[in-house]
Amino acid sequence: MAFEKFDKSAAIAVTKPARVSVSTSGIFSLTWKAYEMLGTPKYVEFFFDAERRVIAIAPAEEPSNAYQVRLPRTDESGPGVRGAVSLRGETFLKYYGIDFSRVWRRTPWIEGKFLCFSLDKSAADEDVVADLTPDVI
Repeated sequence: MAFEKFDKSAAIAVTKPARVSVSTSGIFSLTWKAYEMLGTPKYVEFFFDAERRVIAIAPAEEPSNAYQVRLPRTDESGPGVRGAVSLRGETFLKYYGIDFSRVWRRTPWIEGKFLCFSLDKSAADEDVVADLTPDVI
């Protein structure tokens, strides 16, 4: 039996809970678990339910009206995944007047094909000025 080298960055990516973060530049970041909840698509579409104040992301059938998923870098010698998956969402946020002047992080859930998360903060969610704390497993 051969030894396998432990890859700390890959372990952090796959052990983090499902989360969606929105940065001050309008970038949506999904932890790998949140991305897996979507079925790991190459392209996604954004949806908004103004009455419920819920954003939804769904796999796109075709890339014409979709956003490309930016995958984390991989190390050819390692097991693969590194960090979060990102989506450019500034235009979507501006169109619906959704505030992204602060970084905010939400816990997503699935409704049908949609990965959903609320604009309203729950007890498990947070708004952060900067994420300066190291990841702890």
